[in-house]
Parts: sequence; structure tokens; C-alpha cells
Amino acid sequence: MAMARYIAHYLRDEKVLRLEEGLRRITSLPASRVGLTDRGHLRPGAAADVNLFNLQKPRDNSTIANPNVYPGGFEHVIVNGVTAFSLGKRTADHAGKVLRRNSYENKD
Repeated sequence: MAMARYIAHYLRDEKVLRLEEGLRRITSLPASRVGLTDRGHLRPGAAADVNLFNLQKPRDNSTIANPNVYPGGFEHVIVNGVTAFSLGKRTADHAGKVLRRNSYENKD
């Protein structure tokens, strides 16, 4: 939800940051700050975490009355190489896991 609002407002509408820099700030930068060396980059050996979207479509659909609504405009979300969200619906695959700074290892 927050990322949809960030992408839509700061990267698309206001163009506060270049797309590349804006995406780095929500992917590789936070991953590196907490020591997750195989997250946040698309490269061989890294976890395949990918979000496919058209820059014109992301939108935050949540409201104060209904805060638990998926954001719109994200076509596919792939977590560690497994599709977790596709065409507006969560898949049956539970691809994610909690990553903690103190117990994280660079493997699954």
C-alpha cells in the first residue's frame, strides 16, 4: 500500500526522483542497510523478488475505513522465484518468509 502510493505520487505524478533512483530506495538500499546481501538486486544467485507493473497504473486503494485492500496496478509479484500475486489475486503459493537482520543467512 505504501509502495503503491510512493511510486504513484513521487515517481510518476510529481517526478521527484528518477524512476531508477526511486526504485533503488525501496529495493536494494533498504536490503543493504539491514545486511540482506541477496535481496534487492536482479543478478545471478540473488533471490528472485520481482514486482511487474506499468508505471501509469499503481494506486493505493486503501482508505481509513478500509485499510486492508490490495493496491492496484501491480500485475505480478514474484517472491524468491515463486509467483505470489497475479492479475489482482493472491496465489495459493506461500513464497515469502520473514527476514530478520540477526538471524538472516544468504540462503533459503
